[in-house]
Amino acid sequence: MIANPDLLSSLNGIVSGEVSPEMFADLTQIPMHTVIEIMEWWSLQGIGDNWNSKSCTYYTGSRLDAGIVLIERGLPIHDIARRLDWRDFEGLTGRILESEGFDVQYNLIMKRPRLEIDVIGIRMNVALLIDCKHWQRDVPHSVAVRQTRRAERWSTLYKMNAVPVIVTIHQEHYVVSGVPIVPIAKFRSFTEEFFGDLEHVRSTE
Repeated sequence: MIANPDLLSSLNGIVSGEVSPEMFADLTQIPMHTVIEIMEWWSLQGIGDNWNSKSCTYYTGSRLDAGIVLIERGLPIHDIARRLDWRDFEGLTGRILESEGFDVQYNLIMKRPRLEIDVIGIRMNVALLIDCKHWQRDVPHSVAVRQTRRAERWSTLYKMNAVPVIVTIHQEHYVVSGVPIVPIAKFRSFTEEFFGDLEHVRSTE
């Protein structure tokens, strides 16, 4: 049976392209005799193609898919998110929204002025406008203010109530200038409780 710490470390070996066991071991610092077992296990989970004990081909998004497998297995989402890159971190945020019944859009760009929103989740005619920060440090006031401006601009364009949110790896849930700063480990519970707490968070109309 593969130990959970090795499964977490193995995420570092899932990179785009053809990956040999030697390369996987170098990326993860997992002993070679365990690497073969792990790569075969990932193949059985549907992660990667053409596994033949000499190599496996991974794709953009394979690491995110692997992270979802580990979340479903019960491993800590915080530890998984730390091993994702910023783009997969956005994808993980969107997957959580989808699982809670939100319609999701990624990387919406508004012009004049140019503003980009990482992830948008819409449900019951309310939008969560999310800035994903793959950070473990505190979010500065200026970042929260910019996200509020994005929400105001989006709300004006799309005529819908919008709530600015920042999702991070940081483990504390707090508020900066009226903007919820939500750790990814608590994001699912935030979305589950969101509509009951709507009157307590900043929104635009």
